[in-house]
Amino acid sequence: MKALGLDVGTRTVGVAVSDPLGQLARGLETIRFEAGDWERAAYEVVTIAARENVVAIVIGLPINMDGSEGEQAAKTRSFGALLERLISVPLHYQDERLTSRLARRQMIDATMRKKKRQSRIDTQAATIILQAYLDAKS
Repeated sequence: MKALGLDVGTRTVGVAVSDPLGQLARGLETIRFEAGDWERAAYEVVTIAARENVVAIVIGLPINMDGSEGEQAAKTRSFGALLERLISVPLHYQDERLTSRLARRQMIDATMRKKKRQSRIDTQAATIILQAYLDAKS
């Protein structure tokens, strides 16, 4: 079961992919797009999903610390709805609270330079989101 993990932002989508057994996630790339150009981002996700032969897509859902969903969660769900119209693989949402902070900490601990961290933070967050989903399923 190969899956794709997404960390959806306002101008970027971090992308991660699992191994064919659905056990390990690895960062793939960061899609960059103009703010609000969700269609372009969605089409790129569809292209990647086809290329990687995924059977599921996991989208990080930015839930507030109190468990409520705010404006960014609504935008993320809208992006998910757009993807559902374009692709036939099932979509799942994964709580992504603190994933960006964890991703940043992991890269700092790996002594990655600040400029490199900034370019890879979304991909690393997508990897954490996907790995959390995979771990919960096993």
